[in-house]
Amino acid sequence: MPQASDTALEIANNALLLCGVSKIEAFTDSLDQAIVANDFYEDVVEETLSEMRWRFSTRMVELVREGTAPVSRWDAAYTIPADSLLIHAVTIADVNIEYDIYDGAVLCNANATDDVICDHTYRSHESAWPAYFRKLVTLRLAEVFCIPLTRDETMHTKIERWANTQKVRASLYDSQQQTTRKLTMNRFLAQRNS
Repeated sequence: MPQASDTALEIANNALLLCGVSKIEAFTDSLDQAIVANDFYEDVVEETLSEMRWRFSTRMVELVREGTAPVSRWDAAYTIPADSLLIHAVTIADVNIEYDIYDGAVLCNANATDDVICDHTYRSHESAWPAYFRKLVTLRLAEVFCIPLTRDETMHTKIERWANTQKVRASLYDSQQQTTRKLTMNRFLAQRNS
């Protein structure tokens, strides 16, 4: 049985194969496809991880308060985790609070004794990606690799459509990894009863 592609090189090689281009041995090869793969791989991965709140690449962490307070508007500054790609929420005692991001820090109104928690998307390792996301990244890479390596706009358009379809599928699969949210009916019932 074939192994899942769970390394950066294997995923990049699958994308190259979709473009009809030969595999590479390493990102540092002197071949055109290695140069293109090396230049675009990480940007495509980070962009794809940031496109939505993928459950397998989201975590909660307690933020570390910085020693100096912001100049104005906010009471406190907290260091953004080094592996963070996108901040989704900042909470104190499980309550969302207002925040802003400036110069690599989360600015908010919090006391020194508050535990400030952030939900964020991080750069997860390829081996942690589910199959639906590996396929999406492979297609996104093929979409980017196609023009500089083949100059074939028709192939690019087909791969782009395939990638967009896969994104819909992947987001449906990923959305099933949490408790179903109950629809609040109060507003509808109030309207109906009036």
